[in-house]
Amino acid sequence: QAVANIANALAKADLKHVVLLDKLGDLCLRMTAVDFTGQAVSSILNAYAKLDHPHPTLFVHMGTIVMEMPLVTFQPQAIANIVNSFIKTDADRLVPELFDRMSAAALCNPPSSFSGQAIGVIVNAYVRKGKVDDQLFTFISKTVQSLPPHAFDAQNIALVTN
Repeated sequence: QAVANIANALAKADLKHVVLLDKLGDLCLRMTAVDFTGQAVSSILNAYAKLDHPHPTLFVHMGTIVMEMPLVTFQPQAIANIVNSFIKTDADRLVPELFDRMSAAALCNPPSSFSGQAIGVIVNAYVRKGKVDDQLFTFISKTVQSLPPHAFDAQNIALVTN
């Protein structure tokens, strides 16, 4: 969690400290799935993507970690951050089964746990990948219909409809 907090802080401050990012990535490479939470994985990946810091070895390793973690570990926002990070950095091609795994994780979450933002980011990432997942999109459609209108802002709607 400490690695995730540091990486996230760098991203929030928009500080692309290459040496520190590489060192944090190297630390992650020595860890296994038991060392992470779904939120920590998503925070780390999101930070590297926000800072546009390519680290293919880290993304492959974290993809392996995602594949080993129980599906219920991943809350909707973590799923959104993970798929968006892989798309944004073009790392989706390095771990091709990741999107199927995240789809299965999304289906483990109750519709009420999804925010408009998470839905928008997830749909946008799958569309950008060109991945049509009928089961996920049916679930997302029902989820959107079940959420109150105030759960969505213009940006969320744009992500889903764009």
